[in-house]
Amino acid sequence: MTEEIVERAKSLYSSIVGREPGRGMAAISELERITGRQFRNTADFHREMEAFFTRGDRIWEKTGMRIHQARKKARLTQGGLAELLGVHKRTIIRWEKNEISPSPKALEWLNGQSALYGEKVT
Repeated sequence: MTEEIVERAKSLYSSIVGREPGRGMAAISELERITGRQFRNTADFHREMEAFFTRGDRIWEKTGMRIHQARKKARLTQGGLAELLGVHKRTIIRWEKNEISPSPKALEWLNGQSALYGEKVT
């Protein structure tokens, strides 16, 4: 996850909490995309955002790079991995750039690749 994305999330969150006019569902939807979570209620929203902002290791930063490396080891193109996982090629690109969080299916594939090469599983 890039600092730019984290800063965007902070801006959206503070605008929602500060009840800025014009914010609302669109901002919440964008935060759901950024965090990879769906907020069920207000308490869940605040809990997930706190977890997102305080996550020390920023696991998604490492995950994008790991997907890229695993894809290369598996000798797959971005299009090939997209086909394998049933997503669009652009999704693979966005995962590798840490623009969005990988799907559970992608993490499952990554864990399988890591196990093949004797690496630590996420």
